[in-house]
Amino acid sequence: MNKIIKFLTISDFAVLTGFSFIAPIFAVFILGNIEGGTLETVGFATSIQIVSKALLEYPIARFLDKKRGDMDEFYCMVIGTVLISIVPLLYLAIKTPTQLYLVQLFMA
Repeated sequence: MNKIIKFLTISDFAVLTGFSFIAPIFAVFILGNIEGGTLETVGFATSIQIVSKALLEYPIARFLDKKRGDMDEFYCMVIGTVLISIVPLLYLAIKTPTQLYLVQLFMA
């Protein structure tokens, strides 16, 4: 198996597993720490992240596949993983639903 593909798979597994552990706590966090946070806010924030990811994933993949080689995918994965790892820190600074929606958009 290609070393880069193996590394990408392990990295995606680790990041997605970590955020899956955070997901159940996420709703409690929103309800307790965000002014005006309701279950609707939780659903809307999650929807923003999922829809944004779905809309961005295909164009970014097409852009990266135009160039031969795996190094551009590797660097994009490293930068993406670093950006995603910042999201839990941004959760600490959120005070309003609008800020939450922006962070969810950033996470996508």
